[in-house]
Amino acid sequence: MTSAGDREKCAYPFRAVLLRSLKPRARQRHRQDIHSSDMQTIEQTSAKLVVRNYPDRTTYIVVGLLLTPWIGFCLYLMAGYVDFSTRVIQIDCDRTSPKEAQCVVRRSRLLGLISQPSKTRTYRRVTGAFFRSRRDRNEEGAPTVDRWIALRTPAGEIPAFDEFPLVDSLATTRRMSAIAADINRILLSESSSRSLQYLPNWDGLNLVFAFGIYGLMLASVIPFAYAMLGSEVVVFDRESHHIQSIRQTILGKRMWCLTFEQVRRIEICDVGEDGYAIALVLADGRQRQLLSLPNRSSVEATRDVIRETLRLP
Repeated sequence: MTSAGDREKCAYPFRAVLLRSLKPRARQRHRQDIHSSDMQTIEQTSAKLVVRNYPDRTTYIVVGLLLTPWIGFCLYLMAGYVDFSTRVIQIDCDRTSPKEAQCVVRRSRLLGLISQPSKTRTYRRVTGAFFRSRRDRNEEGAPTVDRWIALRTPAGEIPAFDEFPLVDSLATTRRMSAIAADINRILLSESSSRSLQYLPNWDGLNLVFAFGIYGLMLASVIPFAYAMLGSEVVVFDRESHHIQSIRQTILGKRMWCLTFEQVRRIEICDVGEDGYAIALVLADGRQRQLLSLPNRSSVEATRDVIRETLRLP
């Protein structure tokens, strides 16, 4: 376990050495021994050993091919639900006689930003509005309830609109009855014209619930991307005898610091489908694993270089 003194010693060398290792050093390449594989780079100088593990190009392509359709599907569902929830019905009533009015029902989407002229309907000589419902059964025999608002004209009742697909039938009944009552108030008022606007599919609680579900669906890709797209830089400083590691993931950076004296041996761990990983076994039995590589020979070569740097048997 790193003591307070060791942590103090690690604080500056960790930042300084790591930053130096990440900078381009083209002028010093002739003094470095560099070995590279598909997912790993090992750089050696007399002062330090730097091991970099990173995903190869194939990994990025595979992750992109696997995650892009799923993320696109989730975003499509979210956009569809937003479009469904923000549809607007606007009713414009102009009085044409003391007891009659002309009502125009307009529909739009995204809170009125996208109009739908093809769905505009005009109803003349309207004298009243009523909420109607009818119970029936579908083709499978399950009970269904149809609800709509009808406008009364000299030609009879005309169904005006029925866009209220709420699950709660009582809430639907109350909501549509209130709209019919609003239209009747306009017809009985002394105003020559008035307008009403409704969001038939809006339900704040359902919207929050739906976005929570879609958010969890999107978040489900995080563990996969976290495992596939991590990169790591480990610096073995021969002068200060410190080991500094920084692991970059999609969730941020993770860092740790050790001394050469804390490491007792180096092992190669089989991590299943992810391949093989180097494990630094400490004096207290704990392990610090480096990122895995699919090629065991590359892992063995890296282990030998680290073992020589730490002067372990």
